[in-house]
Amino acid sequence: MTIVSHHPPGQTLLAIAAALLTAASAARAEVPGLPATATPADRAIAALLHADLSAGQSRLEAVRGLYTQARTAAPNDPRLEYAYSLVLQRLFQSTEARRHLDLALTLNPRFAPANQAVIRELLKARQFVDAGERLTGFANRLAADDPSAPDSAEWVGRIVSAVILAIGTPDAQQLFAYHDRMLRTSLPPVLLIRYEVGFANVQRELELLTDSIGEARSTAESSRELAKARIDADLVKDQQEIKKRQQDAEKSRQKWDEWIVDQTAKADDLLAEQEKRFRELENAATVQLQSVTALRLTLNRIDSGLLQPQRPPSGINSGLIPVAFATPNRDAVELQLAIEERRLAALYDQQAAIARAASNTVATRRNAVAQYQQATGVVLNEAASLSRWEKRNASIAANMKKSAEKKPALVATLEARIRSLNTWDPADFESERQRLLSDLGLEPNSQ
Repeated sequence: MTIVSHHPPGQTLLAIAAALLTAASAARAEVPGLPATATPADRAIAALLHADLSAGQSRLEAVRGLYTQARTAAPNDPRLEYAYSLVLQRLFQSTEARRHLDLALTLNPRFAPANQAVIRELLKARQFVDAGERLTGFANRLAADDPSAPDSAEWVGRIVSAVILAIGTPDAQQLFAYHDRMLRTSLPPVLLIRYEVGFANVQRELELLTDSIGEARSTAESSRELAKARIDADLVKDQQEIKKRQQDAEKSRQKWDEWIVDQTAKADDLLAEQEKRFRELENAATVQLQSVTALRLTLNRIDSGLLQPQRPPSGINSGLIPVAFATPNRDAVELQLAIEERRLAALYDQQAAIARAASNTVATRRNAVAQYQQATGVVLNEAASLSRWEKRNASIAANMKKSAEKKPALVATLEARIRSLNTWDPADFESERQRLLSDLGLEPNSQ
């Protein structure tokens, strides 16, 4: 194996020597928990899976050294190639990890973990046609006398059911419904039973999530109606107060004396500051509304198929399966939309607070006028200002009602879970690592 390094020659040799020594020490170390009957190949693979995977070039070189030694004990072993691909992926070496994943399938086309990893990758890239072909090919290669075949058949049932019921596009749902019919006629009876178990389990789990969404919607509906009633009551109260002040202001339209002019000038300055702030929030709300609209358009384009997965440049992924690196993630867009809608609601709440503060300022100004009304008979004409805030309060109440109509965050989260493959087929480095170690005879979570 050729090791590429950017260190000066002397440092490179030292780094390689240190890495090989580390790998040799790790290979000689006995992995605790392995049964006495473990083969040298089992021990080599377990040592690789127990390697220190912290970041750093030296760690990568040590892992490569472990792999080189493991190939001596386990030549042409798909388990080793798959384990090494997991470790490389964990160390952010995606291209090299893909090569070893493909090699595992070349060595054994029936090897379940590698087949499942490729199928997951295709489904996450929304490449349902290729995923369906891979899935049916994998299922048709299952042998009834293989001890691992029933578990694989159940996994196939879960994936087919998840695409049909939750994560697939309409075209993908039709395609996988066809695959479902074909698999039900082609699988041996002992595997068909487990296939149907996996298929039905997704149905039951989906029903539970759907019930949770229904409960969340019902709770949100009750809260929404209460919020609307409170908004309407506050609006009526504000309108009555403003109307009363308008009637009081209309009783007298004569000029203030100097003291009153000074008091009203201060109030007017404060109102001007509040109005400036209100307009700033109004502009911010307009910009935020544009962001919400843009995200909704993006969702519509994703749903209508206008945004298609992009293939990587030639040479980056020369394996069996192309990967989409720039595909817009619909779940991420929808969650971002929920965030942007909450920000818009927050801007409307700030506008409401400014409106209430302005009403308080107008009330203070009105009280100053009332103190001199008997003595001077002078009252400023406040009708225009009060009328303006009356209209704004009505507009704010309407915006707050619209905000209350937005999709509850819990509902959005549950709906995103339904559309996520991880909900129906959770798989990460640690779970796959424990799965391989269990196959080697090591107890789960053994150190």
